[in-house]
Amino acid sequence: MNTKMLNTFHLSANEQLAFWNEAICNTFTKLHCDRQQGTDLTQRGFIASLENWQLDNFSLAEVRSPPSVVKHSVTHANQILDDRLLIHLQTKGTSTHTQNNITVPLKPGEFAIAFESQPYQLDFNCYHEMLVVNIPMKKFTAHANVTLVNESIRVAQNEPICRMITMATFTLWQCRQQYFDSRVMATIENNIVNLIATLIEVAGPQPVKSETSLKRYHLGRIESVLQAQFNDSDLNVSQVAATVGISERYLRSLLNSVETTFTKAIMEVRLAKASQMLRSP
Repeated sequence: MNTKMLNTFHLSANEQLAFWNEAICNTFTKLHCDRQQGTDLTQRGFIASLENWQLDNFSLAEVRSPPSVVKHSVTHANQILDDRLLIHLQTKGTSTHTQNNITVPLKPGEFAIAFESQPYQLDFNCYHEMLVVNIPMKKFTAHANVTLVNESIRVAQNEPICRMITMATFTLWQCRQQYFDSRVMATIENNIVNLIATLIEVAGPQPVKSETSLKRYHLGRIESVLQAQFNDSDLNVSQVAATVGISERYLRSLLNSVETTFTKAIMEVRLAKASQMLRSP
């Protein structure tokens, strides 16, 4: 198990935020952190710390930082090669969690899930502490007793559930230190991931869209954008993805699922519009 500890304690106030951004992106995931509006970093600095435990494809990070806005942008999402599930567990302070135009508030004892292949944002209005569990999506969906959809949902208002998820993750790491048989370890990993999924399923009070209906929703949004902006000769995949609120990679995947591409889709819309104009008196 690899452990990394980072903090800004040793830096001057005007160096702390830049160091934090560089360190987080190199250690955990692609993010950009900025101060909350009205915060004077030149006077108050950006006192933050992160402890990250990594085992194979799993990781757990404990983050402490002052008021801030954390963004995982479309550009960041497009750089993700292996889709992962992030579980944000609020342990101190409050935050708001936004993904796919859905914003949910979090207070201690609550958590939300995010999909790393899509943009998301976390807003912290006060000093906070958060645990972040990072799991490969393929491993999670292969063994989970819960249907995941590509949207952010608040799934718990239960501090014991948060603790159990954290304990389950630590249990996985502890077992990894003792068992070197790959078959035994694979069984342990599957059971731990399944436990985390079950905890989410038990805690989750909110109905969510099915994966099929969400796919149709996003395809419909893409079609609407193409219909509205078909005469923009500079229209590209990045612009449409940003308008819909999904990553470029996910947009291409959606179009591929209906056996088309962005180029073909926009061309079909333009041809249909041209044909309609020719038929008009």
